[in-house]
Amino acid sequence: MKELFKNYPHCENFSIHFTHTIENEAHDVEVMFDEGMDLLRDCADSKGIEFDGYFVGQMDDGKYKVCDFGDEFYEDKGRRNLFNFLSAKQDSKVFENLNYIWHICKQTDLTPEILDEEIQKLHDQGVYF
Repeated sequence: MKELFKNYPHCENFSIHFTHTIENEAHDVEVMFDEGMDLLRDCADSKGIEFDGYFVGQMDDGKYKVCDFGDEFYEDKGRRNLFNFLSAKQDSKVFENLNYIWHICKQTDLTPEILDEEIQKLHDQGVYF
């Protein structure tokens, strides 16, 4: 699935790719959620979202990436989800895509309050960057 996603702009066609996941994994909500979060991570990463200067630094001649987390870093679902949740707080398109996943898999709309609760749960579990 990830190979198919890389052929398209990361966020613009998110719903098309997640729909493929729904069609293929409709019997397993957990797999749908994980696949959707992986797709969302690619979308959020492509936007170069900054978290208090942690991911993107500032120099006189422009911005640069402070660190570039590889796929291995995101094998930990907690870190992947935290990245997605924090990205959704920063970017309306990421939030919209996360809400799409949330609505299908959790059967409710994602609100800013739920998003904050999910971030806090991960922090309580010791998930940080």
